[in-house]
Amino acid sequence: LNVSTTNINSWTEVEKLRKFPGLIDLRIQGCPILDEYTAHEKRMMLIARLPNVKVLNGGDQITTTEREDSERAFIRHFLDKPEIQRPSRFDELVDVHGLLDPLVNIDLSPDMNIKVRIYHKDECREESISVMQSVKQFKQLLQGYFNVAPANMRLWYYDQEMTKIAGPEEMKFANKELYTYNVIDGDYFVVDEKAQLRVLTGSPRANSMVFGSPSPTGYSSCNAKSGSNLNCGTSPNSSFSKS
Repeated sequence: LNVSTTNINSWTEVEKLRKFPGLIDLRIQGCPILDEYTAHEKRMMLIARLPNVKVLNGGDQITTTEREDSERAFIRHFLDKPEIQRPSRFDELVDVHGLLDPLVNIDLSPDMNIKVRIYHKDECREESISVMQSVKQFKQLLQGYFNVAPANMRLWYYDQEMTKIAGPEEMKFANKELYTYNVIDGDYFVVDEKAQLRVLTGSPRANSMVFGSPSPTGYSSCNAKSGSNLNCGTSPNSSFSKS
């Protein structure tokens, strides 16, 4: 369901969407009720209020961890409000998580700028990037670094810990915000180019077609050299080869 840019101006209207248990994929952006919040706060408020929604504004499914974090942040958001101003959802979540103590002088928002490494072929760049941008915007930034068009780009995210267990994650969803990947200082990205599949000469479609290339191998530092056998800590059942 897409209710973006509609004139929804109260949380009561938003919470009516809970009446549809089959509604699991929702797009809601550009509505008056969301104007006063940051991108991080908008996502937190929506996830906490809509337990039936599993995919919010595109991207992959909301994880159990993100939902729990959002619900706890929602409770703390209303702790200092008079009871009459607290939504009914507040009491529902207190029954689940308890009446949490406030986090005094702690900023719950993610770090805005993160120091990461970015690899493409034999080139490595160390950059400070904003996590308050979408994958689409990040690819446009990378185009300026490596002269690879976003349409011909495959982008891989290497979490320093999770990569050891499950390998890198391909960043496929253009509208997903970088902060939702929980990027931290020291993580890195690999820019790959989609291979060109050549069609036989004389074919009605003699032009090359874009075809996916294999996942890249992980790197250990900006001094990694082409052709080195590099260990990114992937699982034994995963195989990643650098284009």
